[in-house]
Amino acid sequence: FMVAEWRRVISPTIVNVAHASYSRPSENEYTGTTAAAGVIGGTDPLQFFPGTGRPDASLAIGGMTAIGGAYQLPFNTTPNTFNEGDDVIWSHGAQNIRMGASVARIDTNTFMPFFDGGSWSFGSLSAFLSGTVSAVIYVPPGNYANRDYREIAFTPYVQDDWKVSSKLTLNFGLRWEFVSNAVDAHNQLYYVPDVATAVAPYAVHVSHVMATNPNVRNFDPRVGFAYDPFADHKTSIRGGFGIFHDPTAPRAYTAGYWACPPWGLNTALGFQGVVYPNIPNGANVGKLNCSPGWDYDAPSTPYNIQYNMNIQREIMQGTILSVGYVGSRGLHQLTEHEANPVLVCTYAQGPGCTAPGSSTLGSGATYANGFAGGYFGYGTPGAVTANPSLNTGLSTFPNANPEATSRYNSLLVSLTRRFTRNVQFGASYNWSRCLSNGGWLGSFNSNGQGEFMNPYNINQDKGLCAYNQSQVFKVNGLYALPFHANRIVEGWQISGIMSATAGLPLTLTDSYDESTGQSNGNLNPDRPNYSPNNPAAVINGISYPACNNQPILGYQTMYYNPNCFTISAPGTLGNLGSDTIIGPKLFDLDLAVLKDTKINEKLRLQFRGEFFNILNHTNYALPASGLFTSGGATTAGDLTTYTGRNKAAGQITNMFGTPRQIQFAMKLIF
Repeated sequence: FMVAEWRRVISPTIVNVAHASYSRPSENEYTGTTAAAGVIGGTDPLQFFPGTGRPDASLAIGGMTAIGGAYQLPFNTTPNTFNEGDDVIWSHGAQNIRMGASVARIDTNTFMPFFDGGSWSFGSLSAFLSGTVSAVIYVPPGNYANRDYREIAFTPYVQDDWKVSSKLTLNFGLRWEFVSNAVDAHNQLYYVPDVATAVAPYAVHVSHVMATNPNVRNFDPRVGFAYDPFADHKTSIRGGFGIFHDPTAPRAYTAGYWACPPWGLNTALGFQGVVYPNIPNGANVGKLNCSPGWDYDAPSTPYNIQYNMNIQREIMQGTILSVGYVGSRGLHQLTEHEANPVLVCTYAQGPGCTAPGSSTLGSGATYANGFAGGYFGYGTPGAVTANPSLNTGLSTFPNANPEATSRYNSLLVSLTRRFTRNVQFGASYNWSRCLSNGGWLGSFNSNGQGEFMNPYNINQDKGLCAYNQSQVFKVNGLYALPFHANRIVEGWQISGIMSATAGLPLTLTDSYDESTGQSNGNLNPDRPNYSPNNPAAVINGISYPACNNQPILGYQTMYYNPNCFTISAPGTLGNLGSDTIIGPKLFDLDLAVLKDTKINEKLRLQFRGEFFNILNHTNYALPASGLFTSGGATTAGDLTTYTGRNKAAGQITNMFGTPRQIQFAMKLIF
């Protein structure tokens, strides 16, 4: 990383700043190999391409934790950014005007051999033991995994801070976040622009990462004000509004190009004759599958509209009370949307109809329980076969589309006291709510989702944001002990931070794809039905209490009641919403003791004793979210009796944070 800056005073009111920089951060991640104890007779049971240097495969078994290598590793991204810019600062009367622009050349070199070691999925442990495969994703030898993008960013701006009067200051600004439509340095970009109508060989060469460049329209205005209503400098009213674009960059689209030719990602399904552990022979025998994908025709860039207003008042000397509102609206947020969904049999046609149909994505057609629609597949609970896909020549295409939305509203109250009379403290309380209907790759964790569950109705995923915490309370303070007799007793300070927050939301899933039998390859498993009146039951030797419309029990062994949820009818989607379970609350108290000893005018010795989670309070992580496994059975077709239950459902097996930690340090300051 290098930076150079030249500052020149042109006149008493004009200053020019020219700057240039170069940066080269590099992200590298690797996956390990099977430990020696797991190697049998010199053979690694998870290595399906011996002698090629590929990583181990990953195995996903319904109801169990996945084992093996990480399918997204190894991974390398190295952006080289050459940036030049110039800024002018002009003080003109009551106005302070800033204007300028920067130009950056961004060379992003990436290497991502997606699913290089292969990835096997099984509906249940019994399916794995019998070698019954749901799907295998693999890449035949001889494919090319590098994508090296080249783009130009240009960001001119103007900002005016205008002191209208002694009471009022206004702020106006406008910024253009332009980024060019990237190309590949080796001209190796291939994609399927129109999945619905594509024909063999399906993937075609494209010159740019997008058909048109939505970054051309990335104009970001912003306004703000600060008002002193009583002209006593003790009360301030502030507010602001701004639009902030997130320019379409390699982190958004590169996953789609990594997974497409010339990287030959293949998905072969169990019903196509795949038998574990045999990788299908031949080159690229499976249907083309670019997953996770990218919307080549993306018409817009994700952006946020942010707005806030607050009132601050000095209620006593050095102590300020602030009450404010903060809100934001996210538009065109990226979330994966299946571009090659299975066709649907209407309820009138019944499951397994001979002529399933489909409507255009986004047309408003809905296909889920509680809506007009029908069946994605047919079969029995835990053993579903999918209807044909929209384009039978292709596999899944969960393209990242800029169509999700979010909305955040919060009340923020804070009280702060500057260091006065040996005491400093601050307290804040945030009461908020965040709603969204998508999350994309950033939500590939235990409480989020990266893809719309229903490709025909994205509103079914509307719910709490994966990071929503409705209440957050924090207190911090510092007290300097008032002892000054000698070096031993003087210079002592005690400080602490306490935080108490509501739990994070959790999305419950079927653990597998009950609507299509996993053959649709959705990254986002289906959600079950919510059944608030289910009576107490004993299934597979486990006693489940009656639901009574109270899904949260709060126990470590059964945080939520799995008996409140029922597997959906074969081929359909459940009615449970996204992020409906709120996880355990979180609490933490940290303390520190500090001693400063002045040795002379230039030398000072500092001792620190720090106690993290001093109360040794256990914060529980989110419980297991998968409810079912495939291959179960029902009694007389009653879905509440389905025996394919995940015994770990609702159990909390991990802690959030760490137990009590104590550390001591000594520092010499000179």
